[in-house]
Amino acid sequence: MALITVTQWKTITNAATVVGITTPSDEDVTAGIDASDIQAEVLEQASDWVQEFATSVGVTLTAANITAAMRRRVAVAASYYAAIRKPEYRNADGKSPFHVDFAIAESELTAWADRNRNISSDTAVTPPGVVTLDEDDASTAWAFGVSVQE
Repeated sequence: MALITVTQWKTITNAATVVGITTPSDEDVTAGIDASDIQAEVLEQASDWVQEFATSVGVTLTAANITAAMRRRVAVAASYYAAIRKPEYRNADGKSPFHVDFAIAESELTAWADRNRNISSDTAVTPPGVVTLDEDDASTAWAFGVSVQE
């Protein structure tokens, strides 16, 4: 199930852009595929992609609990997936016009999955490998240049 609606996608990305990247090709039309089919499919793909990261941290995203930032990431992924279907949108290296935004979203989601980044609905976590320093604690007082007598 898609985590965002087509209307949300158009609002986040730009309605004209979504229409442009989801306009069916001649082959699509011949196969009976229209823009709404393409939009539904890429929203499902993008939602699944984001949900895979969420699942890795024990979270199930739904349309009811998804944050605005996660909606943006789904929209970026949907735009990327839709644009890669259209060779005329690719640059000289064959990359979608959304490849940079997609890479940023992927790095943000990876940091979240690795618990090195929180999202706004998370409770605070201490990222792996981070030591909490306390000058009154003998085990970490050295960081403050003090000696604590036990």
